[in-house]
Amino acid sequence: MAKILVIDDDPDLREMLRFLLAQANHEVLQAVDGLDGLRQAWQKQPDVILLDVMMPTLDGYETLRRLKSLPETRDIPVIVLTAVSAASRVQSLIACGAADYVVKPFAPHLLLERVEKALARERALSAEAVAGAEAARAEAPCFVVLAPETLEVRLLLRYLMRYGQVILVHNDLEAWAAVAEHRPRAVLLWASAPQAEVVVARLRAQEAVREVYLVGLLGRGASARERAELLGSGFDAVLEVPATRQELAKLMESLGQPRISFARLHGGIVVLVVVALERAAAMQRLRDAILDFRAAGFRRFVLDFSYIPGGSQVLPAVLPLLRYLIGEGVEACVVTGEPAAPSGLMAEWGVPVFGALEEAFAAMER
Repeated sequence: MAKILVIDDDPDLREMLRFLLAQANHEVLQAVDGLDGLRQAWQKQPDVILLDVMMPTLDGYETLRRLKSLPETRDIPVIVLTAVSAASRVQSLIACGAADYVVKPFAPHLLLERVEKALARERALSAEAVAGAEAARAEAPCFVVLAPETLEVRLLLRYLMRYGQVILVHNDLEAWAAVAEHRPRAVLLWASAPQAEVVVARLRAQEAVREVYLVGLLGRGASARERAELLGSGFDAVLEVPATRQELAKLMESLGQPRISFARLHGGIVVLVVVALERAAAMQRLRDAILDFRAAGFRRFVLDFSYIPGGSQVLPAVLPLLRYLIGEGVEACVVTGEPAAPSGLMAEWGVPVFGALEEAFAAMER
């Protein structure tokens, strides 16, 4: 049995749909207009929404747009109910995020087929999420979350529970105790929490738990500068809440990989530190980080390979990225950690290479 929300201003059609869907063993919710539908979709989280196009106050187009703009409702499949006269506009509804459509008047069996098709697609996505969750549990037995218990955070906790055990804590002492006991795969911290900096500093200082991923939580619509500053203060990733299932899945994919790099800020210079030589993954993480920092207005980058024995070995892999950055007017250089590494601009590569961070900082700050 699924939960179906019918949004339609026609009471006779709502009653007909209620009877039809109830006969198919579905729970039916009814909304009399778009605003009522938005409220019920947000509060009751139906499995499928049947949405009429022609309604007063808030028509189907605007209702669909708002449903797809809210993180809490954007993943709910929407089947549009449209009159024959408006059938030519269906493509615009599909482009706005509708999963399917039914032209009125419709045969009952056709509507039920479309509903079952949407439910089957949703079950397949859920099964994929469960499979991913089972795989993730082996790598991430639990998550520790330090955040206020808001609606957005509760939604995040519900999503995280699909991937493993979730422990919600309220201060830095509880967070540290949970980390020490459970050795979580990741700690998720609300960035503005007073204790967040304490937890970050303590985790990064303790070698036994240094490999725990730190994810900074920000409100939806955070600026590029806010994201960049979090990444530069010791966090491995940034997640805006409310988060979507797709964003959580992408985060879980990152958490399933070894912690291969991190970023820090030094007087306006972004230092991207590579701690493990997994070239494809490392280069992808570096590219993503550089894009985030560039969007926030940072223009000076140091790629630090000094944690890797023989750091100069990675230069061929990173040179295309560096050349692109330099061509775009970004100041960038490499630190190999090798005392014998030549300093300054390498003519054959066109990229500044230094043996130590101090040399790179001194050159950039001139």
